[in-house]
Amino acid sequence: QNQLFLLGESHGVARPQVLDLALFQHLNERAGVRHYVAEVDPAKAYYLNRYLETGQDSLLARVFRSWVAENAQWANREFYQKIQSVRAWNATLPARRKMRFIGIDAVQDAPLVATQLTELT
Repeated sequence: QNQLFLLGESHGVARPQVLDLALFQHLNERAGVRHYVAEVDPAKAYYLNRYLETGQDSLLARVFRSWVAENAQWANREFYQKIQSVRAWNATLPARRKMRFIGIDAVQDAPLVATQLTELT
């Protein structure tokens, strides 16, 4: 009956990415959870969702570009691979169960926001 599930993490540790995906898959199967509220800005969430839909690696690279440049904790192979795993898993699901990201953080990448706005207009 819960509406929101929260999972903490230890930055710089790879194992939580595996746990995070396994928990989300379990909640999707058992409780129909489809929305992943992420500590990313809405533009990054937009491109993550586009990547999930299309599989275009260039979209995923756009999301990671600023993180890599800033040496941010998100710029790690395990997180990148988790997103790829989400896409592969999503491909096996009917549309009503596919996972989507919701970005709730402040703007992290102003150039990416500008690119998104240009594309949307």
